[in-house]
Amino acid sequence: MGLLKKLHLVEEIPGEPVDDYVPADEYEDIPVETDGVQAESFVRDVYEKNDLSDQTRSIFKVEELINSFPKEMPAVTKKASVLATLGVFALTLDEVEEDAKKRCDVLDAAFTAIKNEKEAEIAENETAIEARKKEIEELENKNAALKGEISAANNQTSAEIDRIDALWKFVGGNE
Repeated sequence: MGLLKKLHLVEEIPGEPVDDYVPADEYEDIPVETDGVQAESFVRDVYEKNDLSDQTRSIFKVEELINSFPKEMPAVTKKASVLATLGVFALTLDEVEEDAKKRCDVLDAAFTAIKNEKEAEIAENETAIEARKKEIEELENKNAALKGEISAANNQTSAEIDRIDALWKFVGGNE
């Protein structure tokens, strides 16, 4: 009843054990379908892929009932009315709680699965980036060495041409 207590739909009775919600990835793996789930429509896609689209017999019936009452209605009266009206829709508090837990578990499991998949891809990309950085560094070093060879060859060529030109001028060429 922990989730329903958090939603202020039930009150804790002293001495009654509290069953607080624990996210799915902390206690068991829940099979979820995440193929085609997009970040922009994450919740809707997860619900569709995992057969949770029907909200008529779900925790969202509570939301629908809350919204059907006047905003000015006291919360205590509204809560009592919601609890009484659930029976009209053949819903029990246990069914609503089970649906709420299932939705939370599926959403947590789907998020964890997608997060793990994306983090693995990020790790691969970072490894590829580091490999390319090393490759770039090697190419930059190779280019620096090639430029050094060009410079050395240019210096030798210039010196040799100046030497030849000086010798040619000495013997009387192109004065």
